[in-house]
Amino acid sequence: MPSGRPDWFGTIVAAGKYDTTFIPIGLDETGAILALMKGAYDSVLKTIAVDSTGVMKANISVQDLAELIMRPKYGAGTAGDIQVVCSAGTTTTLLTVNAKGMIYWGHLYAPGAVDHQTDQPILYLDESLISSQSFGTLRARRITKPHEGSMYTILFDDTLYDYGVGIGPQHTFESKVELKYNNKSAESITVFGGLIYATI
Repeated sequence: MPSGRPDWFGTIVAAGKYDTTFIPIGLDETGAILALMKGAYDSVLKTIAVDSTGVMKANISVQDLAELIMRPKYGAGTAGDIQVVCSAGTTTTLLTVNAKGMIYWGHLYAPGAVDHQTDQPILYLDESLISSQSFGTLRARRITKPHEGSMYTILFDDTLYDYGVGIGPQHTFESKVELKYNNKSAESITVFGGLIYATI
C-alpha cells in the first residue's frame, strides 16, 4: 500500500559532500535549489556573478576566439550631413566620427563647372585607407553596386560635370571613420552628401 505524505509526495533530503562531510542542500521558499558557483582564475576561486534576475552573463568580446559573428546593429541611426567647399588642388576632410559603430549607407555628390572626374572621394576606417578611387576609375571599372566596392558610382555626367558615389553598408569601425575629398581640378568644388551610421 502506498505510503508517504497525505498528498502522495515523498519527502527526501538531498545532500552534497564537502570533503568527507555530507551537508543538506538548501532551497528557497519556492523550492528552488540555491547554488554558489565559482570559477578558477589562475589558482584562485572567484564567485560567478549574476544580474538582478539571476541571469549569468558572459562577455564574449574578451574571449580568445578565432572568429566572432554578430548580428547587425539595429536602430540608433545618425545622419551626418555634408556640405563642404573643397579648394582646388587640396584634400579636404568632409566628415569625421570618433566612435565605435557601423555604416548603414552614405553618398557624396560633387557638381562642378569643369571636368573633375579625376577627383577622389576617400574613405578611412580606423586610420586605414579603404577607398580612394577617382570618379573616372570607378566608372571605368563599372563599380556601380554596393557589393562591388566600398564606394561605387551612382552619378556620372561628363557633360554637366556632375559626379557622385555611394558608400556601401555594413562597414564597421572601432574608433574612427573619415570621409575626405581630393580636389584635383583647377577650381573649388562644393561637395554635398551624407553618412548614415550607428555608434555603439
